[in-house]
Amino acid sequence: MTTVSLDAWKERAPFLKKIQLDKAQTIVAKELAEGALAPLTGYQLRRDYESVRDNGTLADGTAFDRAVSLQLPEEVGCQYQIADDVTLVADSGEVLGVFHIEDKWLPDPSNPSVLAFGGAVVFF
Repeated sequence: MTTVSLDAWKERAPFLKKIQLDKAQTIVAKELAEGALAPLTGYQLRRDYESVRDNGTLADGTAFDRAVSLQLPEEVGCQYQIADDVTLVADSGEVLGVFHIEDKWLPDPSNPSVLAFGGAVVFF
């Protein structure tokens, strides 16, 4: 995603599929954008999410205590696929950035009604 300029992403964003974030999801997205969840710059891929959940570290061994994925109800999440670029829209209606979906999984196999997504985000 870094080979495209920020201005080009801003121009493209209105024409992409959108994900409307709720208040909690908006807060996490803004934390990612502001660097409060460093070293993360986007949503964790499954390997990092599961490593944090199980071991308290990212997959590379970096200590991290918060699993951070974008979780959506299955009926919403089924619209999005790996390699999609989607616009993230805050609960206020503000466009936050473009999310490149790199991973999609069931975070809790006992609850198939929720899908998790991971990938890079270009924040505006």
